[in-house]
Amino acid sequence: MAFAHSLEYIEGKKKSLIFTQDKILSTDGEGVPELIISYIIMGKVKHIDKERERIVPELKKLLLLFKEKYKNKNLAHVSEFQEFKQEIDNLFGEEGKTVDQRLKGSFF
Repeated sequence: MAFAHSLEYIEGKKKSLIFTQDKILSTDGEGVPELIISYIIMGKVKHIDKERERIVPELKKLLLLFKEKYKNKNLAHVSEFQEFKQEIDNLFGEEGKTVDQRLKGSFF
């Protein structure tokens, strides 16, 4: 799969996609580093470049955490990464939630 190294976002009419990439070694990759992409899908953004500057470093941190935890492991079974969701929640916190999800924790 070809992937442009300098491309960090795609802006559509209703959604924007901001992403970054890296490579990771795995036991099922036959010694060849595999491409790993971290991304966030957002609603329409007025100033995509500002958002990109703010979000790309966070996505890179996320990739680094993932690589530290799963380097040289079998990456074929996505269900094994369910526990990593907590790392995502810790990094992005409230930003990754809808208004309803944020309010849900505010009321008893």
